[in-house]
Amino acid sequence: MAERLPDVPLWLGITLGCLAAAPGCCFSLAGAVVDVWHTSPSGLYSNVGRDLQPIDTVGQTFLRGHQVTDENGYVGFDTIVPGWEVVAAAPPLMVAQRATHIHVKAFHEHEVLTTQLVLPDPLLNQIYADTEPYKSHRFLNALGSTAPMSASVVAKTISSTR
Repeated sequence: MAERLPDVPLWLGITLGCLAAAPGCCFSLAGAVVDVWHTSPSGLYSNVGRDLQPIDTVGQTFLRGHQVTDENGYVGFDTIVPGWEVVAAAPPLMVAQRATHIHVKAFHEHEVLTTQLVLPDPLLNQIYADTEPYKSHRFLNALGSTAPMSASVVAKTISSTR
């Protein structure tokens, strides 16, 4: 997924299974297709036109990928820490930003799960303050601790290794 972009490496591991079953009764969801995508360190998505971001990336596929879950319901993606998503806003701001996140869509039979994962704020604050190309970004990090999915849940799923 990373396609040789300047970055901080990130291994994203996702396990799908039934969490709503009775306590202690969880099963793996094998054979689900998991799509993942996120922004580059400069805040750009691949395959998006100038109507939604400052640079046209239509036809490019960086930081997008999909895999099929194994018998344990697991998929792993070799990617990078996402940058800020910069979106259009009303004047006088002209741009706004959202908490750094990773989009995930999982498909199994006739069911679809759509969600976003956030990384822990302390990790992002350190990377964004100390590491190029992230630190040259002109916006402050919008904190993910107020996002719908708590960072403590995501921290169990995501680890930065290499």
